[in-house]
Amino acid sequence: MTKVYFLGGLGSNQFHSQDLVNALPFPVIFLDLPGHGTARDTIVKNKDDLITWFSNNVNLESSIILIGHSFGASLSAFLASRIKNIQQVILLDGAYMDIHQLGSLDDELYETAQFLEDTTYPTIEAAIQEEKKSSSFWSENLEEAVRESLVFKNGRYSLNLNTEAILALVSLHRQIVPTLQSLSCPCLLIPQTKDVPNWKKQMLESVPDSVQIEPIPDCGHSPHTEKPELVAQVISDFINPNPGLVPWG
Repeated sequence: MTKVYFLGGLGSNQFHSQDLVNALPFPVIFLDLPGHGTARDTIVKNKDDLITWFSNNVNLESSIILIGHSFGASLSAFLASRIKNIQQVILLDGAYMDIHQLGSLDDELYETAQFLEDTTYPTIEAAIQEEKKSSSFWSENLEEAVRESLVFKNGRYSLNLNTEAILALVSLHRQIVPTLQSLSCPCLLIPQTKDVPNWKKQMLESVPDSVQIEPIPDCGHSPHTEKPELVAQVISDFINPNPGLVPWG
């Protein structure tokens, strides 16, 4: 039977994807990225480390469908280009951006480290309210996602992430993108459609014709948390024409 795995973006946890998972007609297994959750102490520094981490956390005897968001989409595209068991890949606004064109690695590492250090809240309730104000859709799962992502430290709530592992992932990202041209399996891309910066529009235009692009109106960078039911329908329609891979039948 086909197994479906979800790889989230940096800083995400299983509750960020739960509304989408609830709307899909098949089970989905969420994988904590290195530096996150149950994989908090895992550090991957190169492509081989990444493949080993993934192989140790999935059933490679089954056909695999990957759903990835943002950074997780880049990882999913790379893994799909290297592991033959991955039969389809679904990218939620990720894997088509060439990070090399957006600045230097040193700048990105510095900005990421500063973000991890500076993102703190006096209370969990303050963090929830801040996230809620900036969200077009809200649910109990998204509230739980905020709670799950924080840890109390030095009198404030900060992101519960392993900084060393996150910075290693940021460095690894430069080694694995872009990989869409290397994909041989069917690929679906659901891109950002709301307030899209010009650089992102230009990079979307360079996506290979082999990738099926399905824009959903009025979606930001996180389609699955903004319009989970619509995203679930698009994903289901993409998988359905491939009866040998349908994970619910």
